Amino acid sequence: MNNDEFVSSQEISDVIGDASYVEDSASGIIERISERLDEGDEAAEGVSETMQGASETIGQMTSETTSETLGQAESSESVTKSIINNIKAKSIWLRLFFMLATALLYSVSRLVVGAIIVLQFFFVLFTGKTNKKLLSSGQALSTYTYQIICYLTFNTEERPFPFDSDWPKAE
Repeated sequence: MNNDEFVSSQEISDVIGDASYVEDSASGIIERISERLDEGDEAAEGVSETMQGASETIGQMTSETTSETLGQAESSESVTKSIINNIKAKSIWLRLFFMLATALLYSVSRLVVGAIIVLQFFFVLFTGKTNKKLLSSGQALSTYTYQIICYLTFNTEERPFPFDSDWPKAE
């Protein structure tokens, strides 16, 4: 027999030792893979829980948005009804009529105030003193103009002369 054909017991034990090392290494690798898979399962469960929470949050947000939209629609409907009621109200149209009449009186009062200003100027120019009747007329007219402006700007509901009030008196 040839020396090459015989395997020494030392070589056999070396091969067996190497085989057990490979087996230990393989089982270690398998254990680590198994641990990683377990970690992956835990991560997958965490992701699943996160997704479920996100899904619930989106569901809540959707229902809240839907209820807000419905609330806005109801609010919009009530605003529309309010506008329609205001348009149909006789009191508002009656106020428009009185405002137009009062605005016409306001433009006339401006002309009269202008005339009083010119007359008072010439009276002071020629006599050196003011005319008492023009002073009281100017005072009454300025008070009347103030009442008109208050009514036109909705600061009062009391209509000026000749509707609800008397002609203002000069003080």
